[in-house]
Amino acid sequence: MFHGVLSTVTNQDLPLEFKQLRRDLWETDEGRIDFLNLIFDATLGGEKVLAKVLFRSYGKDVHAHLASRAMAPRLYGTSSVQDCASVVVMGLLEGGWMTLFDYRHNFCREGIPEPNRSKLLERLEQILQCLRDGEMVHGDFRMANVMLKKGEEEKAVLIDFDWAGEAGKVRYPVTRNPGFRYPGSPGGFVEAKHDREFYEKWQGEI
Repeated sequence: MFHGVLSTVTNQDLPLEFKQLRRDLWETDEGRIDFLNLIFDATLGGEKVLAKVLFRSYGKDVHAHLASRAMAPRLYGTSSVQDCASVVVMGLLEGGWMTLFDYRHNFCREGIPEPNRSKLLERLEQILQCLRDGEMVHGDFRMANVMLKKGEEEKAVLIDFDWAGEAGKVRYPVTRNPGFRYPGSPGGFVEAKHDREFYEKWQGEI
């Protein structure tokens, strides 16, 4: 379906080759693959990347905004098939990267050392401010959507921009997991204040 991707850097069409589906990242809690959102190991012009195939919208402008400030994985480019699907190609995070959810679990016995915690909290504040400066929202600001390396907390990045967009204009999906205590309402607008409100609900758990 997708043979190439227009690079955001060189403005050239580069060949995209899918390798394998990343089941470890994209299975649901029930063990089923979410077929509206598939992630593949892939190569773009011979370079290893992640390719995210979507059958719904994606906040690529928000992703690009944060990526330009090293607050999200590099955005290589996008491609689409009219009225069918789109693919977003992004940098592959390797070598010790983990979600904030897993990071916190790794420290569960002794707690996160204060220097590490302070760097992480400062970084999260920077990401939230960057979104606000761009009048943008992420919409799903959970620990599972923050990636970082132990000892390099000041370089944490945000991932998963499926619900992202312009503040007050993009909407939440009609169906959300009620266990996550999302702000706003299902199907309602994602307001500028919601990312911070959601973050403050779990900030104390770090």
